[in-house]
Amino acid sequence: MIIFIIEIAKGTKTSKSIRKSSLSVKDSKYAVEIVRSKKRKTKADPVKNEQYVVHANDESGKNPWDEAHELMEHFFQQGKPIDFVNLRNNHHFAVYEDENGKFQFEKVSFWEAFERKKNGFAVIKTQHENGWRFVVSLAINEMIVFPKGNDEIDENFILNPDNYATVSEHLYRVQKLSSSGNAPKLNFRHHLATTLNNPNTEIFIQSLKHLNGIFKVTINRLGMITDVQKITPTKK
Repeated sequence: MIIFIIEIAKGTKTSKSIRKSSLSVKDSKYAVEIVRSKKRKTKADPVKNEQYVVHANDESGKNPWDEAHELMEHFFQQGKPIDFVNLRNNHHFAVYEDENGKFQFEKVSFWEAFERKKNGFAVIKTQHENGWRFVVSLAINEMIVFPKGNDEIDENFILNPDNYATVSEHLYRVQKLSSSGNAPKLNFRHHLATTLNNPNTEIFIQSLKHLNGIFKVTINRLGMITDVQKITPTKK
């Protein structure tokens, strides 16, 4: 996989210039991917450009340089991107337990996740430099079970297919991850909700302590729950 950098000056038509990068990506899931990041306007660089990263598959039989040109023509119409991932969005939140048993979090952007993958590091950091214990990661559309006072719900209850009807009532997906300063803002939406503006189908969390006692679940393509992780600190 060869990576090319494309820079489009704001207000201009599709650029023909491509700057080749020496970066490479290992074990990429996609033959072709295009992502975007914005460069800040500075005195040294007064033109606010938009920077794009094109992954050209060097195993396709084509010259990667030629393929990058073809990709640029395909993805850009009249100087505007028609398919991209905003790298400023959050890729996931990593939750840790500190030495006092308190939950801490770190938000990881798409760009940081991309950089970790590119450099051969794990996208989700489980070994924290402060010695904090890794608890869980949360990403958009991952599934969470909120027991909501139902004492029957535990790991074994959730894994039992006979209980799926009850579990479904408590099953939510991660809808949005954001933060304000050091305070997280986590939006969860019931998995059967058909609209995003009904407060009755939403759980909004602004304190990590409210994650205590809920369950992160993995669901396969057949709709079966295959893994359950209870989120709880080791220190009470």
